[in-house]
Amino acid sequence: MAYIINNTRGQVVAVIPDGTIDSTSTTLQLVGRNVTEYGESENENYVWLMENFAGPTAPPRPLQGQLWFDTANSYITLRNMANTWVALADQDYVQAQKESPVFTGSPQAPTAVANVNNNQIATTAFVQSQKISPALSGVPTAPTAPRGTANSQIATTEFVTDGPLFTGVPEAPTAVSTTNTDQLATTKFVQDNKVSPAFSGTPTAPTPARGISSTQLATTAFVTSSPLFTGIPEAPTAVPGTATTQIATTAFVTNSVQLAGVPTAPTAAQGTATTQIATTAFVTNSVQLAGIPTAPTAANIANTSQIATTAFVQSQKANIVLTGIPRTTTPDGTILNQIADVLYVDQQIANINLSNKADINSPLFTGIPRAPTAPAGTNNTQIATTGFVRTEITGNNALWQGSAKFVSLSDPDPNQGNDGDFWFKYQP
Repeated sequence: MAYIINNTRGQVVAVIPDGTIDSTSTTLQLVGRNVTEYGESENENYVWLMENFAGPTAPPRPLQGQLWFDTANSYITLRNMANTWVALADQDYVQAQKESPVFTGSPQAPTAVANVNNNQIATTAFVQSQKISPALSGVPTAPTAPRGTANSQIATTEFVTDGPLFTGVPEAPTAVSTTNTDQLATTKFVQDNKVSPAFSGTPTAPTPARGISSTQLATTAFVTSSPLFTGIPEAPTAVPGTATTQIATTAFVTNSVQLAGVPTAPTAAQGTATTQIATTAFVTNSVQLAGIPTAPTAANIANTSQIATTAFVQSQKANIVLTGIPRTTTPDGTILNQIADVLYVDQQIANINLSNKADINSPLFTGIPRAPTAPAGTNNTQIATTGFVRTEITGNNALWQGSAKFVSLSDPDPNQGNDGDFWFKYQP
């Protein structure tokens, strides 16, 4: 009775009459019933399978799923469902795929600990965390803005310390009337001290010409020289607040001055630091700070016209929250720790020389790189994950089509396969 040979899909491959060997239906020699001296054909079949039909030309009459080792090119090829030979990936090819792969989907990688500075892949979570609260080291630098700049540019210590050019109406806390420190003086402080100043030392002022009768301050020289007193002229000291033609004694002028109207005085030259009276024009328009000016430190979230101290600026660097579109000066190409803006990054990308770069470049992955797992049966250039491989080994494709080889985690099933098939029990 003739043998009817089926493939794994139940399709008839050959019908072998008794006493014959079929060498035309497949690449192998299919032995029929009662063939004498069949050992040579059977043994040759085993050898051909072991060497995967090695040869410079494709084996004749291939079946779908058959392997062929192409000796002319030294790689394994597979007969696919379209009945064409497709080269399988060799080790060199697989290694090359790790050199600059083109990922699809949403590739993932472990997120590095904050402040890590090595060649580990940076995830979006790592980048976002660095923007929230960067840990600056060394002495961070930034371009110093021109005096008077008022925008979102980072303020360097040089900008904060260098004499500011105030615009609009600068504000500052008003000190107590008797304060005598390096705190900034507001116009209110100056006006309050004109009402009843407590002078110390020997206050001075320009001496008016003899005969002047205005609201200008009268110096002892003016009082003494007009009229021309001799010795030490004396007079009764008027009650504080008196505003008559009564003679003003030094006690009245020094201890109880109450100015009325809008007192005026000469405006000192910018940078003057003497006992000369400061006018509102001098205080408002010509600030030149010397030494180490101080001011109250604003709260961390303050966003007003209050003066920013170095302590306030340092606290902003430690916990900076950027809003809107932060900007900075575009670097000139020098490699520094200067902040890079979008324009600089675009220029650097545009100037990258790709002539010496291969299309696939050789990354050294660390941690556990991941990729999307393809559906079972996928056959394209997508990366194969361990999940995909395990599914292919233990799932619906446990039987290698056309090769008469079975792979599973369980013991051989007597209800599957035909005489002469191979069964490989896989134990992970």
